[in-house]
Amino acid sequence: ISRGFRGGGANPPCAPNETYMGDSVWTYEIGTKLALFDQRFVLDAAAFYNDYEDYIGQNALAPGPGGVGVIAINLNTGTVRSPGVEAAMTARLTSQWSATLGGSYIHARVTDGSGYEEVVGKPLPSDRILFLADWSGFASTSYWWELFGNRLIADGGLTYKGERNGSTTDPESIPKMEAYTLFNASLTYRSANWEVAIYGSNLTDEDYFQTYIDKSLLEDALGPVALIPGVANNLGIVGDGRRVGARLGFYF
Repeated sequence: ISRGFRGGGANPPCAPNETYMGDSVWTYEIGTKLALFDQRFVLDAAAFYNDYEDYIGQNALAPGPGGVGVIAINLNTGTVRSPGVEAAMTARLTSQWSATLGGSYIHARVTDGSGYEEVVGKPLPSDRILFLADWSGFASTSYWWELFGNRLIADGGLTYKGERNGSTTDPESIPKMEAYTLFNASLTYRSANWEVAIYGSNLTDEDYFQTYIDKSLLEDALGPVALIPGVANNLGIVGDGRRVGARLGFYF
């Protein structure tokens, strides 16, 4: 059992809430570590429950100084309850080959959004936390060979993130950010004092959004100005595409 805090702060002078309070969380967790077969198989598992008060999140936009442009404001959404489970299994299949598999489920929901409603003037469009997936997971494997007295190591892994809610003020049109899976791999030649590697991330060149905000937030903040064509648009941050590279490292 633990308790954590985050400090509050101040918004720009023209914000509807000049300041916002700090938030706090009680965290309860129970878990286990199981090792079998001379530690060739290890399981870590936990169940947890997070209880947030005055949660800082689900932030909003407001008209800028003199009604020109927009500003981002921090606010206290309200109460959030977040039960979940997570587990990871690692297996040393041979002296040269290992594999790991894991995942988590987090049911984070806003149970009282009155803080948000007091500032924004309308209720939260959804009780889900923005951009946070209920389900996530990963799998990886590593194998090495002896080559010229050193090690050649091949690593590969998958990471999965489930569907998430984008940001909106319209409960009838909540943007859904699709689930995605990324594949990363590397090949490393390692000696006692140096290594050289080639690596790649998102090798399948998966298209995905990290965040997404629909134009309703800009429309609410800008008012009639948002009716001008091209002023209010959907905004999104796209995740990195395929990347490949090489790395040289020294140990001392």
